[in-house]
Amino acid sequence: MGSLLRQTFFVTLSRYVIIGVSVVRNVVIARLLGPDQYHYWVLFLLALVYTDQVHFGLRHAGDREFPLERGKGNHDEAFRLAQSTFTAIMTLTTVVAILSLVIGSFVFGTSVSVAGYDATILLNGLWGLVVIMLCDQVGRFILLYLRTTKRFVLSSSTEAASEIIRTIGVIVLGSVYGLTGMFIGYIASSFLFAAVMMFANKPLIHFSIDTARVKRMFKAGFPMFITVATSVLIMNIDRVAGTVLLTPSELSYYGFAAMVSLMPVSASQAWREVFGPTIAERLGESGQTTALLQSLLKAQSIAGLLAAALLLLVVIGAEGMIQLVLPSFMEAISLIQRLSIGVAFFVLASLPTAVLIIAGRMRQYLMLEIVVIAIVCVLYLTVPLLLPSKVMAFAVSTAILFILYSIASMERALAVCGAPRTERWRSILSVCFPSIYVAIMLEVLHRVYIVSGVGVPAIAGHMAGKLGLALLVCAPMMMIMYRRFGLTGSLSMLIPGRR
Repeated sequence: MGSLLRQTFFVTLSRYVIIGVSVVRNVVIARLLGPDQYHYWVLFLLALVYTDQVHFGLRHAGDREFPLERGKGNHDEAFRLAQSTFTAIMTLTTVVAILSLVIGSFVFGTSVSVAGYDATILLNGLWGLVVIMLCDQVGRFILLYLRTTKRFVLSSSTEAASEIIRTIGVIVLGSVYGLTGMFIGYIASSFLFAAVMMFANKPLIHFSIDTARVKRMFKAGFPMFITVATSVLIMNIDRVAGTVLLTPSELSYYGFAAMVSLMPVSASQAWREVFGPTIAERLGESGQTTALLQSLLKAQSIAGLLAAALLLLVVIGAEGMIQLVLPSFMEAISLIQRLSIGVAFFVLASLPTAVLIIAGRMRQYLMLEIVVIAIVCVLYLTVPLLLPSKVMAFAVSTAILFILYSIASMERALAVCGAPRTERWRSILSVCFPSIYVAIMLEVLHRVYIVSGVGVPAIAGHMAGKLGLALLVCAPMMMIMYRRFGLTGSLSMLIPGRR
């Protein structure tokens, strides 16, 4: 019990450190670039999300297969699988890198402007993306291996340290050389991170492929790749569509709002990283998905409280931050208020989707995602007809997408774990209730608690009062939910051997 709590604390702490430095980095970048150039950074971050998927599911297979082998006592086989998987990932990444440069050089090198964006900047960004893609695949695979061997503190602290170094490099070089300096800082930090990780984990970096092992990993991982790639599309489909349907200026405002609103997603990954391998091992021990039900119910009860708390902090914190240091992005405040409601629900899908993947229910997971994507495509076409602002229509549509996805994934995961229909919906309602309560309270506060006065003291005082009032209103609900579920009891249910 003590070990799990300690690891959970450090992983969660590292996630908040990463969130903190990410906020600082992106706020400084937004201030340096302004709405006139921030859309290039939005495109850069969006491309990074998709280049991270070039392992084609091999890393996802590692999340499942490495702990399963250890659960069966086959520690040496787990290590051999890891070595072959690493070699296969780097081979695939190299092929994708070469193809990207050839195609990108042809498209961007023969044009002055592409869809309203400077082709020269896009081509320079492509070269940087290729280097980052190669380096990050090395670092992220080694972090994966550390997590699957339950070295959560080491992996999380290493990741946090790399983000701090990256932030320093991007800000320092960006303040001197602008957008180009930011690219250079990101590339240099990724290269340093990969070099350190390879040096510290030399036995794992063994470039040889065992065909049988690689085939096994592809067989296990490619279906996960399809489903996870679809999940990535769900989380980023608004900005993907925005590159086509929004102007560069509109994308700057929307991209900044999405970046701020999605910060809680990073925090929710701490739960998945800690409890994912635990759930996989439990499944390996029992062989029955029904054995996961109580663990999922208890973990989700705490996730519901965390989601509500993060919704409160993000919305109020973002409003104050923009008013104080980013007045040129004032249009993003209303977008953040709408998007954050959907994100509060989206983070609740983290553990249920992990359960579906670990339990091997890929078809159900994929069908769920396809249906949700189809719905949001309809929303992106119809909601702008109902609202005067196209950007706000994007925000509302995306929030609806996240809510539907979260509810559907929780229902499917509980069904897979054997929960009766009535219990499923009662559990979903209890998990979502804190976020619904906070969302309603924030909407009321936004309408009745209006800032008076100008200047930093007036704005800071207003936001402090707003936060204090919000916490006072939310405190009774949080205490009731806490006493109902109990933090200690919830975590104890997640320890193998304790029920």
